[in-house]
Amino acid sequence: MALFGHWSKASHGEVQIDSWPFGPYLLLVVSVVAAYISLDLTGDTLHNGDIDDQLRGLLLRLLMSSSGWYDLSLPMVRGPEIYISPWSRLVDAPYASIAFALQYFFGQEQAIDIAFKIWPPILGAIFSILIVSVLKRLYPSKADLPVKTLLGLLIVMPYAFWEFSPGRIDHHNLQIVLLLLVIYGISRFDMVGGATVGMGVSVSTAVGLETLPTSALTLIALSCTWVFGVRGSRTMLGSTGIACLVMPPILMLVLIPPPHYWAMSADAFSMPYIQALSGFGLVSVFVSIGLGERYNWTVRGILLLFLGAAVLTCILLQYPLTASGPFSMITGPSRLYWFDRIQQEMSSLQFFRSHDHIAIALLATMSLMLVFAAPSARRYISEGRPQLPIIYLLACGLLLVVFLSNRFLRISVGVVPLLMPLAIRELVLGWRSLSENGSKALAVIGCFASLLLALIVLTPKRPEARENYDAFDYLLWNSCEHDDLTTISLLGRSKIMTPPALGLHIIVNGPGNVSVSSIPFHRAAPAIRRFLRTFMTSDGSEQTELLADFDYLAICRIPMGLPGEGQLPLLPRLLAGEEVEGLEPISPARPTDLMLFRINRPY
Repeated sequence: MALFGHWSKASHGEVQIDSWPFGPYLLLVVSVVAAYISLDLTGDTLHNGDIDDQLRGLLLRLLMSSSGWYDLSLPMVRGPEIYISPWSRLVDAPYASIAFALQYFFGQEQAIDIAFKIWPPILGAIFSILIVSVLKRLYPSKADLPVKTLLGLLIVMPYAFWEFSPGRIDHHNLQIVLLLLVIYGISRFDMVGGATVGMGVSVSTAVGLETLPTSALTLIALSCTWVFGVRGSRTMLGSTGIACLVMPPILMLVLIPPPHYWAMSADAFSMPYIQALSGFGLVSVFVSIGLGERYNWTVRGILLLFLGAAVLTCILLQYPLTASGPFSMITGPSRLYWFDRIQQEMSSLQFFRSHDHIAIALLATMSLMLVFAAPSARRYISEGRPQLPIIYLLACGLLLVVFLSNRFLRISVGVVPLLMPLAIRELVLGWRSLSENGSKALAVIGCFASLLLALIVLTPKRPEARENYDAFDYLLWNSCEHDDLTTISLLGRSKIMTPPALGLHIIVNGPGNVSVSSIPFHRAAPAIRRFLRTFMTSDGSEQTELLADFDYLAICRIPMGLPGEGQLPLLPRLLAGEEVEGLEPISPARPTDLMLFRINRPY
């Protein structure tokens, strides 16, 4: 049955729906995605491109050259321990497969470059198919989804589409595709849909933990449909549970080496998450198949809460560090002066501080969509049709996490606009029900006032943005990107203590004969903390101890007299060319902002 469709009588007396054609609509979606990608390629940098692409590229080149499938170490990053990446090989597999197939024709390096360019658009095509498939199930008639509404829906999804630009090789594009796969499964709400949801949630968790909140929300929502006896929920929950039982062990075999099966990694797919998914699967199969539709909703709810709490308790007793979260290694100076200053980790207030008008407009548009679509979602709950209410709940959850951390905007714009047809319908119906112009004006004012109130209430307060960057910002984020690394190439095999941005620049663009101490990723936080302590301490013996595992110290020349410089007593001395015990400056062959010091260890 259509949500709000146009129906016609067939000649034989049956009621048929005036449906829209899948092929032409798909062609329109693909064309808009291609247009956005083409626009993205006209600039010097990708809209969504970031340092993640650089590190993923390095990991893939290591996989192609020497490292094994299970080996996620970066031997050129030593802080002093070797950096072990938490990223999933599932993301690497398509790029590596394409590169392996093409390297006999183009050579390894060009084959890798081709793979980086062609796989993201392929994912974009899959994403387009999923968008049209979901819309076909939610809004099957032409009256539900006219072309102009589809076009409006697509126009507000730029940040999602830019994840599929050539060269955008991070894992977020795959996560968006998997999220749409889950939503497609929800829109089916049958045995195949449940299996699709279970598979999508499991693979998404293996790809990266950013989607854990939406995955948990999905599984909770499906459980609630069984608790309240929604038609078809038993089949849906049972098939989801079976998929969650089957997929995690398979993914474990594919992604985790045997010695680490029972190890815990709070920031990557590992045994706690495998047990959580498998536990959900076991509980879901038991209650949906074993209990069926017996007992009332109160008993079902209590039983489900008890079993769920038992699973979580068992996991936390085995792996108590899981409760500390994926960023537990970021503490002290590395959190205060590095992580808490990363713009994409800040709340949505950062959009206003940075005058990001496009992001603000998208945030406002999505908020209004959810406000206007709420009556429809509530109505379908009362009618026992759970597909759209669950998708609406996921959209609300995604928008909420954008308020908390603006990095989720690109994922949310891949889902929330799917509710635009509902929002438009409710807006039109509400507008028509108002007979007086004064009431209409009052309604418009009320809507925008509600949006403003929501932004104020839901967005957590943060300290006001600094007007100027301080010495910590310059020290940690200056990468000497416009300077060559000739001096580095003359060092031979050695270990360099570096700030994170410079460290990444050296391992991506350098000669490959040195290792750096830190890069701007969360697992390098202990090394970033060590680097900061080296510059913040006034104790010579502590400084010597912090430098003891390295051969050289490297920084980029920055302006003197910056705010915060007094908290970094070593920095002004090095910038001024003063003699520092244990550090011998190395003069470059030609002027450069790269400052290099040999560490003379006491013997």
